[in-house]
Order: sequence, then structure tokens, then C-alpha cells
Amino acid sequence: MGNQDAVPTFGVIGAGMSGILAAIKLQEACYPFTVFEKADRVGGTWRENTYPGIACDVPSHLYSYSFDLNPDWSHFCSPGSEIQAYFENAARRYGINADIRFDDPVVRCTWTDERWELETGSGHIETFDWIIAATGILHHPKLPDIDGVETFDGAVFHSARWDHDVPLDGRRIGIVGTGSSGVQLTGALAPRAEKLTVFQRTAQWVVPVEQVAYTTAQKDEFRTDADILRDLHNQLAASFNDGFATSILDAESGMIEAIERRCNEELETIADATLREKLRPDYRAACKRLVVSHNWYDAVQHPSVNLVTDAIEQVEPECAPSMASCTSSTCLCSPPDFTSTGSCGRWRSQDATANCSTTSGRSARAPTWPSPYPTSPTSSCSTDPTARSATSR
Repeated sequence: MGNQDAVPTFGVIGAGMSGILAAIKLQEACYPFTVFEKADRVGGTWRENTYPGIACDVPSHLYSYSFDLNPDWSHFCSPGSEIQAYFENAARRYGINADIRFDDPVVRCTWTDERWELETGSGHIETFDWIIAATGILHHPKLPDIDGVETFDGAVFHSARWDHDVPLDGRRIGIVGTGSSGVQLTGALAPRAEKLTVFQRTAQWVVPVEQVAYTTAQKDEFRTDADILRDLHNQLAASFNDGFATSILDAESGMIEAIERRCNEELETIADATLREKLRPDYRAACKRLVVSHNWYDAVQHPSVNLVTDAIEQVEPECAPSMASCTSSTCLCSPPDFTSTGSCGRWRSQDATANCSTTSGRSARAPTWPSPYPTSPTSSCSTDPTARSATSR
């Protein structure tokens, strides 16, 4: 690949969790690199998603860089604003901001003369030996295609484009979707709305988690005794990575049976039998991504909440969508979906054009030129337009 004795250069696309990590490690290894970020600051999905109730469903002391553990997480699963601050502080602490081109999205990446030629929206062109695609997928909203949504008199927005100027207290709100974002939104808005209508297409298995708030004494202990903080991180890693992550490969594993039992026990806490059956999935737990929540079932039983499972037919100017009923709303939020193809843009080469898609993490490579490296196990950049890869969901 060109001059084998030359120090390889790296272009990193995206300054979210993976892009920041790549930059820190490339800097440690003394490799020349540039990070390209479309926005004006780092953070990725945690910068883009600021809706009420947003949090990570992975424990905070695990959802951290192993070399930069944070003693100050406020909760077992901390809110999005804290996670965003953590990544901003990491970028500043490790001095990588100077190597990031902000406000300059990548629009083209071409393999030519045994190097990658990268072009940005501003017209800047630079060449690299290696490209690391740290683009992520949870920041390109896919709005549902519902007839009449453009006629709705109230505010309509995706959870990843939250409009903080829209008042919420005492309002009539509709939420379309009950994935992780929809569940978090419901928990946050149920006590605030006059009426909250939640439109559910697919029932979800919900794993309950206690939302533990760390005390000042605990955080002081984490701060003064690095071994305690490291042990906590390692225990969580073993539980999640060596326990849950591997157990889902075996449908008869004891862990899966325990998850199913816990999910069913939590579902049985729903007092109303009709509502309980609306919330009961028709597939086994862990066949789809589990929803982790400390308040979903409490929220959906709140007096202000109405769960609608009828298919959405259309939106009328003064009504939220439902086939069976028309519930007046002043805000309609759409949290459930993101685009699953093209999230990394287009990779153009002499031989083929590749799309980045939400796939099982497998990549195909053309024989004469290398594939850009995706950083996420849920993203795959295939450099062969004929290659197929099974979706992860």
C-alpha cells in the first residue's frame, strides 16, 4: 500500500463516542489524523438527542472509556446531558479538539492511487491511508409516512430534533412509537401532560432496572479509591459482556430464562387486564432489542396516559392520529425510527459505490482496495454493491 515505511495517516468521520476514542488512541500511538465533524461540537447521538427523559440504558460506569472512568455519574443509568458533558470533557482533557474539523461534513470519499481522497461540504480535500467511519446511526430521523401529518395544527417533531420552545406542561401530547426513546419520553411526560396518547405498533419486552442515585459519599469513595471504581466497572463489564451478551446466542440458556421470567413478572404488575394484554409482546423476550426502564409500566398506568394500539390511518388538523379514535393534541412527537441506510453517506470508488446500513456488523471487501472501517457493531460498510448482509433486527 504505497510506501510501506511511511507513517500511515487516518481520517476519522464523526466525533461521537467512537470518533473521540479513535482520536485519543491515534494520538497516543503518534499517528497523524484528522477528525471530521458535521456539527459545531463533539458528542454524536448525545449532542443530537435532548428529549425529556433521555438516558442511556447501559449502566454509566460501564458506558465509559475504560481508561477514563468517571466517579461523578449521578445515577446507575445517567441522563443524556451528563453523558454529553462526559464526552466533551474527554475530548478537552485529551487535547483532541484541535485535530477536529467542526461544521464540515464529509460528502465524498474516493479510493484512488492507493489512498482515500476525502472531500467535505466546504470543498476541503484531504487524502489518507485509512478511513475510520465513526458516523453512528441514531441521528438521522426517519419520520413515519402518515397521511395528513403536514396538516396538523400543533407542533410535530422527531425526538432527535426536539423543539424545546414548545411548552409541555398541561398540554395534550401524542407520542408515536414505544421503542426505547418512546418509553423514556412517556415516563418523562406522563406526569406533565394533561393528556398523553401513546401510539404503539409493537409491544416491547421491558427489563426493569432500579434507577439508583449515587450518594455524595459513594462518589467521594469512587474519586479517592480508584480500585473501587475499577472493580465496579469490571463487574458490570463481566455481567453485561460475559453474561447477557453471550447468553442471547443460546435460546435455552439460564440467563434467557431468567430474563423472560423477570420481564413477565414486571408485566404482571399492570393492574388492568386489558392494558396488560395490549403490552404483552407476541414473541420471546430478547428476540428483539430489550427495552430497559425504571418507570415505563408506572407511566403507562398514569391517569393522563392512553395507550392506542390501532393502526394509524391519518392525521387531521386538530386531531392526533388513530384509526379508532381522535384525540386532540397540541404536540405530536415521533421517536421510534431512524434511517437504516445511507447513514454514512455514499462511499464512491473507482469500482463500486457502497452504502452504510444497520446490519449485523459484517463487511464484504472488494479484492483490489480496502474497506473503510466502521466503528459500530451495528453498522457495516460494504464495499461490494452485490454483497448482502442480514439485518440485526
